[in-house]
Amino acid sequence: MSGRWQNWSGGQRANPSKLFKAERVEELAAALPTLPAPIRPVGSGHSFTPLVPTDGAIINIANLNGIVAVNGTTTTLRAGSQLRIIGATLRERGLAFKNQGDIDHQTIGGALGTGTHGTGLSEGSFSDALSNCRFVLADGTQWQPNNEDELNAARVSFGALGVMVEAELNLAPAYDLAEESQAVTLDEALSAVHSEQHRHAEFFAFPHADKVILKTLDMVTDAHADWPDAEALPAIDEETAEDAMFKAAATTLRFFPNLAPALHQSLMAGIGVERRKGPSNIIFPSPRNARFNEMEYAVPISKGADAIRAVIEKMKAEGPACMWPVEYRTRRQRALPAQDAVPGRHHARHFRTIGFHCKAG
Repeated sequence: MSGRWQNWSGGQRANPSKLFKAERVEELAAALPTLPAPIRPVGSGHSFTPLVPTDGAIINIANLNGIVAVNGTTTTLRAGSQLRIIGATLRERGLAFKNQGDIDHQTIGGALGTGTHGTGLSEGSFSDALSNCRFVLADGTQWQPNNEDELNAARVSFGALGVMVEAELNLAPAYDLAEESQAVTLDEALSAVHSEQHRHAEFFAFPHADKVILKTLDMVTDAHADWPDAEALPAIDEETAEDAMFKAAATTLRFFPNLAPALHQSLMAGIGVERRKGPSNIIFPSPRNARFNEMEYAVPISKGADAIRAVIEKMKAEGPACMWPVEYRTRRQRALPAQDAVPGRHHARHFRTIGFHCKAG
């Protein structure tokens, strides 16, 4: 069937001549050679970049979901498994993702294909946990990586290699996390995020405020016994009170941009210390169902402090008048083997980066 498609935020749209929802891998393999090109796979549509729009065919893999096999902590998942749902299923099996971002709407295939990641210097991204995978190619044949180079190419492939249908991931035994959020100075936040005193750390900067919101996650210990248990996550697309507040503030700034300093400062004035603890699949996500568009940049961690200060000053001086914060995270860059003996090959080394997450309502 033909139809219309848009991503989660509405920022990317398409009118493909064919919308195909795969129910089984065999059905997908039979259909692929017959579909009009260009062909684009899609999961939950939570990428903000134009990866999916096409006037050819869009393949939705959401129904290819669930656990295929478990071997210790190595688990094979169907690529259409949504993080929210499969995270709860894994918890029941005594397993958990080693790291996770603060949005859990994505599918496994989408999270891998777009380089989705969490934060922290000790754990990598979803693609870092990938140990094998399986694709259906454009001619309907199935393929999986045969060596480390091919696996590395498949880790973040943006849909270019075909339609991912299964992913084998190295997981962790199920664990609980303690989360703390509070307003601190920019210098205090940078110190916490650049050190390894917390398992995960990030902060959110509103350019016109004199403090930022520091969020840290650590493994639960006896020291967190009195912290309140986390509430269940709201349903996907259920608007929370926080969503409504940000949407109202963002709409206000669209018409009255000169109010940005006052709104940023009043927001931060109401920030206290918030704590909770619970299963990792509940603690990692931060429900954000107010629609926004996001862009992300990564720089070496040695340049991070200077970069975020420059971004904040630029936004204060020239705008845009945005109610969504600039999100600052550290993450571990995957170490690839250096190819010193092969002329022209990229020489990859282990290094750490910070990523800015600049969100516009």
